[in-house]
Amino acid sequence: MSWLPECAAVYDKIGKDAGTKVNGVLLLPLFHSTQNAQIEVNVSTEGEFAFATIIDKANQVTMIPVTEDSAARSSGVEPHPLFDKLIYTAGDFVKYANKIKNNTPNYYIEYMEKLKQWVESEYTNDKLKAVYKYLSKGTLATDLINNELLILDGEKFDTKCKINNIPQEDVFIRFSVVNFETGEKVNLWENKGISDKYISYCSNSDSESELCYATGEKVPVTYKHMAGIRYPGDKSKLISSNDKTGFTYRGLFSTKEEAYAVGRIVSQKAHLALKWLSQSCGTTFGTAKYIIWQKSLEEVIDCFGTVKSENTKLENTDIKTDSDGVSYAKTLSSYKQILRYVMKGYRQNLNFNSDIIIMVLDAATQGRMSINMYQELKSSEFYDNVNRWFSQTVWHWCYFDGQKKLVHCVQTPSLYNIIKYACGVEKNSLIGQPTVEVDEKVLQRFVQAIFPCIALGKPLPANVLKQIFTRASNPQFYSNKNNWDRVVDVCCALYRKYYIDKKGVELNMKLDRDCDDRSYLYGRLAAVAEKIETDTYDSDEKRAPNALRYMNVLISSPFKTWRHIEVKINLYITKLASKKYGSYTYYEKELQEIYVNFKKGDFELAKPLDAMFFMGYYGEKDELYTSSKNKEEEK
Repeated sequence: MSWLPECAAVYDKIGKDAGTKVNGVLLLPLFHSTQNAQIEVNVSTEGEFAFATIIDKANQVTMIPVTEDSAARSSGVEPHPLFDKLIYTAGDFVKYANKIKNNTPNYYIEYMEKLKQWVESEYTNDKLKAVYKYLSKGTLATDLINNELLILDGEKFDTKCKINNIPQEDVFIRFSVVNFETGEKVNLWENKGISDKYISYCSNSDSESELCYATGEKVPVTYKHMAGIRYPGDKSKLISSNDKTGFTYRGLFSTKEEAYAVGRIVSQKAHLALKWLSQSCGTTFGTAKYIIWQKSLEEVIDCFGTVKSENTKLENTDIKTDSDGVSYAKTLSSYKQILRYVMKGYRQNLNFNSDIIIMVLDAATQGRMSINMYQELKSSEFYDNVNRWFSQTVWHWCYFDGQKKLVHCVQTPSLYNIIKYACGVEKNSLIGQPTVEVDEKVLQRFVQAIFPCIALGKPLPANVLKQIFTRASNPQFYSNKNNWDRVVDVCCALYRKYYIDKKGVELNMKLDRDCDDRSYLYGRLAAVAEKIETDTYDSDEKRAPNALRYMNVLISSPFKTWRHIEVKINLYITKLASKKYGSYTYYEKELQEIYVNFKKGDFELAKPLDAMFFMGYYGEKDELYTSSKNKEEEK
């Protein structure tokens, strides 16, 4: 099925809760939208002005009835049916306005005509009539001025005065009705009776039935569709038939009616459901919105982030808990145990007859929105793909918990962190150490490239692997070594997946002393050289060791460069022999072991190294810093 009937089906499932928050996000009723209101006007049941208040920013969001025209208005006179700006609702607006156009009086006239049609229909009630009776007097602006909510400068609105950063002439008005006899106050924007009346009013309005291209049924159709899908204020539309200048369909069809027609109710349901899905389960990268949902509306795992499980009750000494109560793994095997635990939780609630739908929305301009990706796949297939991603793309990682404590763990980096360290640039920070930042457009482009690897099980793109390998090969790009360490972590995680996909080899994080891969062995040599040199540093010495300074050329010309590094580290080996003999003997044994493991001819081979270099570098370095042998004191 296409996105329209699928999104409409979502609305059918949860539409009974329209007008309330579903999963923490407001689900709008049909023919409704939201606006930020600045002034609340209270009207008595007799249709008299009672009082008014300025709305604090936390409560400004107001659910309002809309027409097809008013929901899409950008210019011209298109009033909302009930709540609207001061220029529409105040009959005396012209008296106080600073700038008056020829059509300014028409705003109030058109608004009152729309409201009158609703009030005189069978879908009205006493509260609606009270508001209409009051507004018919045309004294709203004067009443607000007399109550000192609007300020004048002479005889006109004071242009310097604003209400919640909105100029006085542009404030949005909402209404409540107060019964002074009973003390009851009804907020009309929260009143289900008003909302239901308006839905019935719109649904039963006279309209000819035509063929709906989405459902194949003959129903009242619309050619005006909602905007505001990705975020409030989003002007881009998924369906647009404005062809007066853009030539969207001409040449294929002569009129918009021939091009595409969607049932009015289907369009409302689909767009409102998509707006709700976008806010409740959508993830934003740049201008793109990634929306993933299960047809049965069960919770879907966050495939963009990391594997998280709070207070995991697993008996494993290598599974720890940070200050936020989140479990983390110290080894690869314990990480896989957490992953199995998390995936089991999702699979227990998995409806195998319910598909997963993936929809990616984007808009290059404020006009039309595009669907960059629409995919329906079996729930089991989706979770298999996500599980494969998390189990294969994994390496050492570290993060700060809620108490700012640095946590070292084994983890799959989040998609954002993968792209941040693969494509980002180190920049100086006003506070603390330099940080890595990634351009929003670059982030969006690489998310589009990597996301299919996560959700659809596609192999990693070659350009992504090349990018991270290049970054890791140049530690001199980073003044903060911690930033480069994270680059190496991401490089190892991505290439671990690459070697599984392409060669069927699952690499372990622990040092493999039997590995005779040439790149792996050179990585081990670089780690030993770095440790030998830094062991001779004074406590305040922070210069980069030769192994890091020459890493780029070591990878491109390993034999020649290593000979150069070897000469330099011999000086430091001599220092260790006189001061830390235990360390000296350990490093000598380690170097000899590595040399012996080279296959004949590999050591001297004039060929660049591959990503196995960083696997060997990490494994050896981890061993050097954790091995008890390396910490042996001189006897």
